[in-house]
Amino acid sequence: MRTARVVCALVVFGLTVIGIVWVATYQVVILYADHARWMSPVPPTVNELPVPPWWNGFVAVGLAIVGVFATLRVLPERHRLVARARKLVRHHFARALTRCRTGVREWSHATLRALDWLVAEPLRLLIKH
Repeated sequence: MRTARVVCALVVFGLTVIGIVWVATYQVVILYADHARWMSPVPPTVNELPVPPWWNGFVAVGLAIVGVFATLRVLPERHRLVARARKLVRHHFARALTRCRTGVREWSHATLRALDWLVAEPLRLLIKH
């Protein structure tokens, strides 16, 4: 039973990846008329332009989220996997937050140094001359 659930989870995950790739590479064709700005006796030409639709990024992200949840739902012993992932995310988030706090502390000093240079440098130039 355990092997069947793992195979099923792999199939769900594989289908999710295939769906994400298909949605991300999906393109529609837009017809546009190419003509000059000035009046000309030649009629405009109609060209085809393949472009990705506006919704493909949103659908790809949604499909990824649904696929991951479906895969986790099918997997046996998913609680242990989720707990490990949660621990990893918390550790990474704590490190990123620490870097952000030190950056904020340094940012205020850098701003004051920049303003000091902005005010002090013209005064030095005036004193020199």
